[in-house]
Amino acid sequence: MVKSSREFTTQHTGLQDANNSEQLEEFANSLVIAGMKKVNKPKNWSQAFFMLGQHLSTLEEGKKVVFIDELPWLDAPNSKFVSALDHFWNGWATARKDILLVVCGSATSWIMDKIVMNYGGTLTEVLRDLEQCGFIRTFQSVGKTKKETVYQLIDNFTLFYFKFLADGRVNEKDFWARTISKPVYNAWSGLAFERVCFQHIDQIKRALGISGIISNVYSWVYTPKSADEKGVQIDMLIDRDDNVINICEMKFAQAEYELTEKYDRELRSKMEVFRTRTKTRKGVSLVMITSYGLKRNAWANGIQSQVTMDDLFSI
Repeated sequence: MVKSSREFTTQHTGLQDANNSEQLEEFANSLVIAGMKKVNKPKNWSQAFFMLGQHLSTLEEGKKVVFIDELPWLDAPNSKFVSALDHFWNGWATARKDILLVVCGSATSWIMDKIVMNYGGTLTEVLRDLEQCGFIRTFQSVGKTKKETVYQLIDNFTLFYFKFLADGRVNEKDFWARTISKPVYNAWSGLAFERVCFQHIDQIKRALGISGIISNVYSWVYTPKSADEKGVQIDMLIDRDDNVINICEMKFAQAEYELTEKYDRELRSKMEVFRTRTKTRKGVSLVMITSYGLKRNAWANGIQSQVTMDDLFSI
């Protein structure tokens, strides 16, 4: 049962490199966890989704959210997974007003080809609704087509829930006191801060004084072609109509962020790779977005622009 409107009624994650029989068995396990009784392993995906529909039909009135992560992994050879999902969604779920299907996967091209483009308006509308309510965000990399759009889950509560709450360990004594000093918490804080930045693009532009300039926000990744090259990932860049591109580095810290000589070299290298590989003729400017600003030192003096957490939450 759904305990709150922010949790999922049924959730399932595909198994990497598993065969169809293993995927079906794990799906049956997810139905048991969701509260379904007398669950037998389905023989195929048509039967699996029929069982899911039966389970949803027994629940109380209200919104029912079905979340399937790593959806492409479920599409094993000769599994007929896609046609079964199509029948479940278009043949049954869309006739109801209380079913919301959320799908995610690391293979974005598969989702675009098999789900968004294949299903047409219905799932496209779902994705649009999820984006408008702030549950997901869509973005493109520089030079990529619309078909290569990336869909990213950014709902902070959902991500926090699955990271720290879903397995029940939060009920252990002194859980937070022990977790807050571990690398997992530091990594989570950094990623959470990045999401907050993406949710405050207008404030970032205002802090940079470019609110009146037409601009687009992208990401950019360069995959090395040989062992001699280094890969580069830029999570946020602002491509402006005044012939300037802002490369934004987002760093969370409990105090002023201290740039080091090593990180300074990495930033310079990242900018040079971007200039070289994109062949841009625009000026490239580095922006540091941090929680409490930069600590003054020799390397901080080279940063053209800064944005702080106070800027993100300014009115």
